Amino acid sequence: MAVYKKNETWWIDFYYQGKRCRQKIGTKKKDAEDALNQSIPLTPNTISKDKHIIYWLGPDEWLVAGKGNFKETLSMHLKDHHASINSQTGGLVQLNITGKKTRQLIAKASTLDLHQRAFLTGHCAQSGFAKASILIALINDDPLFTLIVRRSYAEYVALWLKKSGEEFLINFSVHN
Repeated sequence: MAVYKKNETWWIDFYYQGKRCRQKIGTKKKDAEDALNQSIPLTPNTISKDKHIIYWLGPDEWLVAGKGNFKETLSMHLKDHHASINSQTGGLVQLNITGKKTRQLIAKASTLDLHQRAFLTGHCAQSGFAKASILIALINDDPLFTLIVRRSYAEYVALWLKKSGEEFLINFSVHN
């Protein structure tokens, strides 16, 4: 699901029965935050973490990710509209990586400056990673990084992490 602002109107973008749907939710940032029951990050390349994780993708565009049921969250705000809500997570895969040398491993495949003073907890950025495009976020100080990648590149990124992680003594495995 995506949230964005076009002109002065806030919209929610989702997929229903294979079709992309857009639903107007208001003209104020507060309308979007009420629909998500969470604040939306306005600082570039940051996240908002509460019920969901909301990633700042660009001016007036965010990615909303979480384990919760978005249908329950949004149905109250869409009850007066002819709209249905469906997950669009089938196109994206989230990989979580933690460990002492995680920064070095991720930096090996990315042009981002991931030094502790430059890439802080709550930061996110879109970048190339090896040969894939991904969204990288630092969730906590463990450090726990989240990599969001298109499903078609997920196996490639996972295999790259497994092979390259050997250099840093990082064991990478996939859990279903």
